[in-house]
Amino acid sequence: KKARKLIAVLLCFIMTCGMMACAKKNTEEESTTSVENQRVIIGTVAGQNVYLDEAKVYLRVTQLRYEQLYREDLGEELDNDLWETVIESTGKTLGETVKDEAMSLIVQTKIILAHADEYGISLSVEEEDDIARKAESFMNSTSTAFVNASSASGAVMNQIYTENAIIDKVYQKVCDGVVLEGEEAALRQINIKYVDISLTDGQTPISVQDAKNIAESIKKKVTEGASVEDAAANYGYSAKSASISTDGSDNAVKQTAMELKTGEMGIAQTDSTVYMIYCENENDSDAIASKVESMLKDKQTNEFKNIFAQWEQEADKNISKDLWEGLKLDFILSKQIEDELRSKGEEPTITDIFGGFDTDDNVTQD
Repeated sequence: KKARKLIAVLLCFIMTCGMMACAKKNTEEESTTSVENQRVIIGTVAGQNVYLDEAKVYLRVTQLRYEQLYREDLGEELDNDLWETVIESTGKTLGETVKDEAMSLIVQTKIILAHADEYGISLSVEEEDDIARKAESFMNSTSTAFVNASSASGAVMNQIYTENAIIDKVYQKVCDGVVLEGEEAALRQINIKYVDISLTDGQTPISVQDAKNIAESIKKKVTEGASVEDAAANYGYSAKSASISTDGSDNAVKQTAMELKTGEMGIAQTDSTVYMIYCENENDSDAIASKVESMLKDKQTNEFKNIFAQWEQEADKNISKDLWEGLKLDFILSKQIEDELRSKGEEPTITDIFGGFDTDDNVTQD
């Protein structure tokens, strides 16, 4: 559960970064370095190169997020043994889990990136300039401890920012093609006040007819000008508020409420309760707009998940096991960063640790 919670945060965090497209190489060249910046290739995913320094940045960011999460949960300083903690639900160590999450992010990124051309995705000169500024800002603001642990450089940060800017555009392009097709037209939400008169409440149960008589008396008081609250209190009951929408579950209260206009009242009955219902608003347009927005977002997310699942099934993945497993989790990076900041007279905060990354946009995953 912690891992799923964390990865959602991390995706928000990482998916707003991006990258400069890299030239493709054969998988056999995993130990070959590029002439330009000596970046080691550790494999390919969906035909896209995965670089060692790129993988280390994803790994160390994931590591820091787990350290933050466990520190909050434990309320104490962490030690190096943290990574040997076994997660009962999976049987894996926390270190193995962190590496799995980091690689999962890399794989997702590369698979989506591989389909960018199908959607005609490209970055403008302005966007590329903005990415270059972000990469430079990250390198200027991040700690030496993080740079040493991750091998972060201007080149790899430019790559990460650019790649994720592209996949964000792919996601948006998919979303742009999703519409509700009239589902929203059937939506309606009403706001009500109601008084529930239980047939079995207390030591002396009352009959259905007695409960209906009380409901009718409360209704009459409201008709005469009393508030629902005052009318209910007159008979020893309290008024409550609720919102009911057409896409909710059906019951007697909903059926009665949906027939009311603003200011009208009705009485509904279940096996154990009689309700006096007052309609405050027969169609809450603001609430409906919010619900429509939520429905559209859910539909867009599901559409992208379905498309991505197909891409993932078709994608080839070939990562050098030796090179990836050679990256170790055997220290507490956040402590190294905090010690460095304190040595400079700075108070460490989450901004200090992650200062170069954006968290404004949300992309693909739950």
